[in-house]
Amino acid sequence: MKRWVISILSIFLMSPAHAFDLEERMYLAEHYVSYTTSYDVSTDEKKLGTLYRRVLSLNTKYDYYNLQNKLLATAESHFFTFGAHLDVFDDNKVLLGTVEEKIFSWFPSFEIFSPDGVRLASASMNFWGTTFTLYDGRSTRVLAEMSRNFFRVRNYWTINIKDRERITERQIDPRLLLTVLAVQGDIEYLEQYRRSERERQERPYNPYPAPQASARRLTATQDDVKNMRNKYSDFLKKEKELNDALLPDAKRLDSLAQQLDKDFQQQYAGTELSSNERIERFVDYCIDIAEASGTTPDTQKAILHLLNKRFSEQAAK
Repeated sequence: MKRWVISILSIFLMSPAHAFDLEERMYLAEHYVSYTTSYDVSTDEKKLGTLYRRVLSLNTKYDYYNLQNKLLATAESHFFTFGAHLDVFDDNKVLLGTVEEKIFSWFPSFEIFSPDGVRLASASMNFWGTTFTLYDGRSTRVLAEMSRNFFRVRNYWTINIKDRERITERQIDPRLLLTVLAVQGDIEYLEQYRRSERERQERPYNPYPAPQASARRLTATQDDVKNMRNKYSDFLKKEKELNDALLPDAKRLDSLAQQLDKDFQQQYAGTELSSNERIERFVDYCIDIAEASGTTPDTQKAILHLLNKRFSEQAAK
């Protein structure tokens, strides 16, 4: 099962001669059935190519093929790194860029670097685990948003470009954005595998190489999760008290989560906050909405359900 593959995914850059044009909207769709982890890359008009994880490799590698099945780029993970560190090479073995995971962060965060080590951008996940916001490496300017559903059976990401001019100016290749999403998907599969392993109390045979400390969530970070959950425990347990309230279906819950995040982002646009500060302010914002006089019991229960589910997911890692 690919769901328990322990791996680090990678960057899929190409040399300028091969690069596709930056589209306002792109998609990264994980295959439902595959012998290895793989994704289709497309726009609204056409498919661009496919990413495949190389099965037999001492370290983790991903290859990008175009529609003519031509290999255009290969990405390789580093051995013995604390967090995901991925270098990308074109078909001539020329280094094209790097993506690094930020370990000391409540939720997933990555930094994108040019071949000569210049920090081009950073990508930070929202509280719900549904949206990466791509910020300019020199400011809080939003360059793109990459989103998926809260309830999902596979990863299907939509990439919306917000500042094409700045992305072009900084020479941020679209495949760098795909990398962040691919790496995040693999990290989540690793976390699912570890949870299943703890439940089974035994490790199944695994033919794939294990990353060195990749996707590791530090003890201090887990303590932060527990402390914050305890801080809001009195409010969170109210979900069980709303017996007469009806919980919306998954589609409406997704819409509610997106709306809460959108409104919060607008309210705090341009504000520099640490990871913990942003999380606390967002939870406080959700609580304020839930407890507002005009909020219906159904909506209040929905907000509580979303918060409880997300805290439970983080605590289980």
